[in-house]
Amino acid sequence: MSAALASAGLSLSSAAAAVSPVARAAKNFSAIGYQPPQNTITPDSLVAEEFIPENLRSAIVKPEYFDTGYRLLELDAANETAWRNVWQAFNAGGS
Repeated sequence: MSAALASAGLSLSSAAAAVSPVARAAKNFSAIGYQPPQNTITPDSLVAEEFIPENLRSAIVKPEYFDTGYRLLELDAANETAWRNVWQAFNAGGS
């Protein structure tokens, strides 16, 4: 986590006093374990800082996952088709 803070010009000791979104996100993440939506928090930085173990690397949400709606578990073909149909209707302004 200190690498993410350092990239924002902060340190762990100053994070509590800082008011930047990155520092606040890092503090919250360390307290509750819920990943905040920050581009500076990456699987590599979290593993390198020993914030999470290597086996949880794939559980970290990456910004590009929001581009296509990345899901950790894959749906079977029938449910994937149903989900895409509803999503397409929603994006087209339907309900």
